[in-house]
Amino acid sequence: MKKTLYALLLLLVLTAASCGKDDEVDKTIRFNTMGGETIDPIVYNLDNINDSHDLPTPIRDGFVFVGWYHDQAMTDPFEVLNLVDIFIEGDETTLYAKWEPEAVIETSTITFNANGGTNVAAITADVGSAITAPANPTKLGYTFAGWYADAGLSTVFVFSVMPETDTTVYAKWEPLTFQIIFRDDDSVISSHDFDYNASTAGLSYPAYEPPTGFEVSGWSSDIPATMPASDVTITVVLEEIDYTLTFEDDQGLVLQETIYHYGDGLTNHVFPKAPEKEGYQFTEWSNDLPETMPASDLVIIAIYDQVVWIYFDANGGTYEITRMSGTPGTLIYFEDDPVREGYQFIGWFEDIEQTIPLSYEVLQEMDTTIYAGWEEIIPDDVTLTFEENGGTHVPDLIALPGTPISEL
Repeated sequence: MKKTLYALLLLLVLTAASCGKDDEVDKTIRFNTMGGETIDPIVYNLDNINDSHDLPTPIRDGFVFVGWYHDQAMTDPFEVLNLVDIFIEGDETTLYAKWEPEAVIETSTITFNANGGTNVAAITADVGSAITAPANPTKLGYTFAGWYADAGLSTVFVFSVMPETDTTVYAKWEPLTFQIIFRDDDSVISSHDFDYNASTAGLSYPAYEPPTGFEVSGWSSDIPATMPASDVTITVVLEEIDYTLTFEDDQGLVLQETIYHYGDGLTNHVFPKAPEKEGYQFTEWSNDLPETMPASDLVIIAIYDQVVWIYFDANGGTYEITRMSGTPGTLIYFEDDPVREGYQFIGWFEDIEQTIPLSYEVLQEMDTTIYAGWEEIIPDDVTLTFEENGGTHVPDLIALPGTPISEL
C-alpha cells in the first residue's frame, strides 16, 4: 500500500514537472543499496511519465530495510514531495538505502524419548517462548507417569518456556496392576493381583469344593506365565457325576441298572419284576425309592421269604380248607368252623391229642399242622307223655333221645 502511494505521488510530481517545461529531458533516480542487492536506475520522460511506478524495496541478508535517504549519513529521509525539487534542480538524483540488523531469533528443539510408548513429535520453537506439555503417550500395560529431564528418571521436566539448547526428555512409566480371577459359574473363588508383565510363578489353581453331584474336570484356561495387560478370568469346569440305581436279587444278580444325576426325579422310575424263586416268595424291596437321586449309588435288593405251609387237620370232622401257604408272619386265614356229627368244635390245637391250644395267628418259620378240637355232645333225657283222652293211665316214658320206644 505504501509503495502504491509513493508511485501515485511520484506520478503526480512528474506530471506537474512536465507541464512546467517544454523540453523532454530524462529524469533519473539512482539507488545506492548500501550493501544490498543492486537495483537498476529508474528513468522518467514524457513518454512514460503517466505510467505507474513503484520505488523498489532492496534486499540484504541479515538486515531489515528502513527506507530511502538523500544522504549516506542517513540524516535526510526521502519524501515524495522532495522529488519535485530534485527534478527542478537537476535531471537525476541518488537515493541511499538505510538498514537495521535483522533481529536474530534462536530456536531449540525438545525431543521426546517415549521409552517404548507411542511416538511423540518433537517441539521446535523460539528460545524462551511459552510451551505446554504434549498429549500423553500410551504404552500397553503401563500408565504414563510424566516426562523427566534425565534417562535415569530422577528429575521432572517442567514445561514452561523453551530451553536455550536442544533437549531430550524421557517418559516414565508405571506398570498397571491386573487380576487373575478364579471363579465358578456363580461367584469368585479367589483373585490375585499382578503388575503387568510380572511373573506368575508359584500361582496354582485354588482348592475348590464342587457342588453336590459334580466333580472338577479341569479349568477353562492355563495360568499365564506372565501377567498380560488385562484381567484374566479362569473358570472351573464342572462335570456331573453319574450315579447308578441298581436293583438286585438276594444273591447279587443285577436285575436293572439305570444312570442318574444328583437331583434327578425318581418318582416315575419303573421297578423291575422280581424273579421267582422256588420255595420262596418275593415280599418287598430293601429300600423305598426316594423322590430324587441322592449323591451316591443306590442299590435296592429284592427280599424273599421262605414259603411255608399250614395244614388243617379236621380230626374226624370236615373243613373246607385243607392247607394254606405263605411267608412267615402271614396272618392265618380261617374259614367257618369245621363240623363233626355228635361233636362240638372247641378250637384248633397244635397237637392231635388236643392238649396244646393253638398259640399263634400267623404262619411260622416252618410247615406246621393244626388240629381241630372236639368235644362229644351228650344229650339230656327226654320225657314222652301220653294223653289218655279218657282212657286208662299210661305212664310217661323217660329215655335218651334216639332210644327205640320198643325197648322201653
